[in-house]
Amino acid sequence: MAVRTFDPQPIFMNVLPEAYEWAIDGYVPEDGITCFLGKPGSGKTFGTIDAACCMATGLKCWGRRTGPPRKVICIAADAGRNAELRIRAWIQSHREELEAAGIELIVDANGNESLPNLLLWPKAVNLHKSGEVAAAIQDIEELGLKADVLCVDTLFHSSLGAKLTLPEELLPVLGRLESLMEALGVKTCLLVHHTRRNDEEYFGTIAFEATIAAMVLFKLKVKGKIAGGVDVSCIRMRVDDTFAPFEINLQKVTVKTKPDKWGRDERVMMAVIPDSGPAAQQPVKEDKDLDFMEKALALNLGNQAAYKQWFAEMIRVMPQKVDKATGELKPGIGETTFRRWLKKIAERGHVILPPDDELSSLGYMYSIVAGPWAIQPETAHFGMDGSAATNRSHFHPYRGVEMNGGGFGDRQAPPNHSQMESGGGSSQGRAEGQDSPPVPSGEDLIVKATAHVRANPTVQAAADRAQARSDATKTKMK
Repeated sequence: MAVRTFDPQPIFMNVLPEAYEWAIDGYVPEDGITCFLGKPGSGKTFGTIDAACCMATGLKCWGRRTGPPRKVICIAADAGRNAELRIRAWIQSHREELEAAGIELIVDANGNESLPNLLLWPKAVNLHKSGEVAAAIQDIEELGLKADVLCVDTLFHSSLGAKLTLPEELLPVLGRLESLMEALGVKTCLLVHHTRRNDEEYFGTIAFEATIAAMVLFKLKVKGKIAGGVDVSCIRMRVDDTFAPFEINLQKVTVKTKPDKWGRDERVMMAVIPDSGPAAQQPVKEDKDLDFMEKALALNLGNQAAYKQWFAEMIRVMPQKVDKATGELKPGIGETTFRRWLKKIAERGHVILPPDDELSSLGYMYSIVAGPWAIQPETAHFGMDGSAATNRSHFHPYRGVEMNGGGFGDRQAPPNHSQMESGGGSSQGRAEGQDSPPVPSGEDLIVKATAHVRANPTVQAAADRAQARSDATKTKMK
């Protein structure tokens, strides 16, 4: 009876599928070929060696987990000798991390150190020629080689004679690479390849992209200077979202060599700095907008204002927009946006909304009660003893620090109507027909601000701490 080779199965919803695994968490899938792309000198080989060594040792790579140590084989078709020096440089730059992880290096009779799970294949295997691949597989079987990860640097040097722009020549090359992976028992492959002149697109046919599990682009931050850092981004991830771009940095490492004919016995190489990886995430535009709105209340309105006062101040300080239909200037913020931002600030926990959740409740006074712009006696418009602060600079959320009279209102008290229309802002910045809210005098604001502080436990606690510091300072001065 013939062996059944085609047996479709139903999808059982009560049977969980296998988890998707990563060789480098979120960056390199465990199954398939991941392509490291970049123009010559872009840092892609340094990135490959760093990834290979981290996977061989189990150290984190670019801030992400790699799991238990894996057996790695690197085919250095591009420059085997340089690859050896770069691996030595990586070991030297990561020596402290290796010792901390309890990873012991293998030391041969000549005192040379190597990673226990990393092997270097110092010559190319031409994937365009089936005979060379068959010979390599025979060597693998005779040596009994097995590995978890295969690194091939580069595709160009491993496919001499093939026209990579033709699917009928590229696909057999990738097929022979998969045969090599199968012979080694490899699941993960890092394939180094070049981009076109625009530094963004890979060289080859669209069939290449369709076959690859992920594509990672390496690009120098400073043209021609590897020491300036390398930007790493993802342009394709077959089974997941592309990861956020990040930067890796390199450092110079001196590597010992045999003396050359002039007696020099060392080379200066580059290696990825340990723990080099994603920097802190930059604030998104919405976060900057919310910070801007908090600053307007805290720095311009004494951190105490009614809904209409705060909205009017935002209209005054927000850059105006051009109406696309009429070409005329209009306020930089509308009330719908203001209300949405106010709710977002409340979600941050930086303001407390009225008990009835009616944002524009009459008589309700807003203050920033948490975060970097929470009221602090040292930076508020009025001291906690009721005296007005004098001779202070103030901060324009878009223009930075300015002195009093610079157009964003006096730190001693919120600007009055004449200041707002003549010096501090444009009358065009207000919506037509909108009445300007009454601006109370400095003495009224002092009374209201003090009452508001006492009524709010969070702000009152901050005020008590500030008063205690002030009393301690006065005691020292005595």
